[in-house]
Amino acid sequence: MGKHNKISMDFNKKPFTVIYEITRACDLVCLHCRAEANTNRNPFELKTSEVFNLIEMIKEFEKPYPIFIITGGDPIKREDIFDIVYYASKNDIKVALTPSATPLITEEVIKKLKESGLNRIALSLDGSNEEIHDNFRGIKGTFNKTFEILNYADKYNLETQIHTTLTEFNYQDIPNIVELIKKINPKLWAIFLLIQVGRAKANNLKLINPL
Repeated sequence: MGKHNKISMDFNKKPFTVIYEITRACDLVCLHCRAEANTNRNPFELKTSEVFNLIEMIKEFEKPYPIFIITGGDPIKREDIFDIVYYASKNDIKVALTPSATPLITEEVIKKLKESGLNRIALSLDGSNEEIHDNFRGIKGTFNKTFEILNYADKYNLETQIHTTLTEFNYQDIPNIVELIKKINPKLWAIFLLIQVGRAKANNLKLINPL
């Protein structure tokens, strides 16, 4: 994994990150989705100007500011995502984005995100092969699309992060995923333990105790 710069921060005064679920809209149908996302955006999402106000609130913390993590749903479903990333970046706030691996992510999108000031992109990888990952994400082709996006990120020098949700679905595949992660060599590999909410509860996905 890549080396990390140590940041001195008093967590009694401010958080290390601010995570904003910018939309519930997403074109994937992941088995565990807590947001129970669908393809359509909610009309009650914050408007662009309101998101800018949120960023101004983050600025009320002293530097170094918390890292602004934009998640969803799929943030790329919002047409104003580049403006939002740029607004945060120009105000010296580091921005990370967790998009879904769908056809919406093209090389041009990655290039534009980088130019807008995005610091890191985080992608999900829940299996070491197409069958496991795609079945978990609910759409064929997401495994290969993930690696396509990683290649784009590498081309434009955009930091990458990998997320893996640990469930009964992929528990036995973890050693293979580890080997795959070594080849990808992201800045960070984050493992999430399943929480039975949303679709995870509806699909009765079983929790895994790693101990």
